[in-house]
Amino acid sequence: GSTPITTTIVQGDTFSGIIARVLDSNVLGIASDLSATVDWGDGSAVENGTIHTIQANSFSVTDAHEYVEAGTFNVLVNVVSLGGQVTSTQSTIIVTNAPVTAAGTTFTGPAGVTFTQAVAGFVDAFAGARLSDFTATIDWADSSPIDFGVVTQPAGVGTAFVVTTGTNACTATTPFVNGTPLKSRYCKGSATGPALVP
Repeated sequence: GSTPITTTIVQGDTFSGIIARVLDSNVLGIASDLSATVDWGDGSAVENGTIHTIQANSFSVTDAHEYVEAGTFNVLVNVVSLGGQVTSTQSTIIVTNAPVTAAGTTFTGPAGVTFTQAVAGFVDAFAGARLSDFTATIDWADSSPIDFGVVTQPAGVGTAFVVTTGTNACTATTPFVNGTPLKSRYCKGSATGPALVP
């Protein structure tokens, strides 16, 4: 018989350890009598696990694997005895999104003029984060419609991202007098960029 495990890791981290436990019906059985394969449930290649002795006829299967996407993965472990008997178990690994840290900026917009510029930045703790993993919205705090920000990845790769103004931008309504605004308005930009599971 076999016993599954359930564990939780963070996106980009490597799971390493016991993925299943096996009880051999042969009380004289030893680790070398068994072999194991591990299907990590994320489309990656099936791997060979390692059998370890816990105590008489009780064994564990260990292996290591990195998950680059968040989600819940069913891990299929097959243990084969020398006689060809197959024991299967399905363990579960829950992969949570890597944390995202966002920071807004304070900037000045001349009244009556629509501008486009960076309003926030954020960093994903997962080094393999992709631009397509993120969306951003901007609430200008002036009763105007919620705006969709534009997320860019300046380096093309890596963990740093920038949010710029979207289609509505930030337009102050104070009129101009002889080309000069009667007053300037401060717009505080904030953005959220939660990692999404594709």
